[in-house]
Amino acid sequence: MDTEVKNIAKYWVNRIDTLVTRINMALIDDVADDILSGYESMIKIQPESVIYEKFNAKFIKFFKAIRENYLFEPTVSKRGKILLPELKRHNYDKWVKKRYAMIDLANDLKKEFDSLVEKNIKAKISIAGVIPKYNAKQQTIVFGKHKIFLEIDSLENAFCLVLFNKMTKGQNMSWDEFWELMGGAVEKRDNANTTNHKQIYDIHNRLNKRVQKELKNKDVKLTIWKNRNIIRIF
Repeated sequence: MDTEVKNIAKYWVNRIDTLVTRINMALIDDVADDILSGYESMIKIQPESVIYEKFNAKFIKFFKAIRENYLFEPTVSKRGKILLPELKRHNYDKWVKKRYAMIDLANDLKKEFDSLVEKNIKAKISIAGVIPKYNAKQQTIVFGKHKIFLEIDSLENAFCLVLFNKMTKGQNMSWDEFWELMGGAVEKRDNANTTNHKQIYDIHNRLNKRVQKELKNKDVKLTIWKNRNIIRIF
């Protein structure tokens, strides 16, 4: 785990909602200003990392927009900087559009922060000693207490019926044999092999990614694709 990611999460966890609230109010008070300035200072000493590069890019864009659009206007508000007071007086409709644009930037920053935490902070679900099962009736892959729902009555269901019921741990099966067991006998078309081969590969890839996402664990895989063969690994 990147230490800087933990530092970012620790900094923002109790601040991001406060900042979004202030933007909704079209107000940058001392609290919001301290949040923004504090993280601006943090960025200057952070080592480079692709993990939080996207979050920092969104913050810099947001921070620049704040500096350009929020101004002190003591006659209107003594609580802090407000969103373009002159524009609000003379072109309210345009001011409303600007306000919504700022709200979108704030929400986008929060969304990116939530994604950063989801991918890098929250603990992955251990599957040590757990053998996945397939519930054909509910069309779900089950890892202990965790259920992963498939697209109903899709090729994913047919794929899992073969994988869980027709194969054993470590077994190899060629993609075309697998396809036939799924009930999709290879048709006599010039592009049939290419088309069906891609379908099998895409399902294999999609299910692995879904399992990893649901369990927050990139180490989990149902199958390996090797030399146009499917290998069951559980």
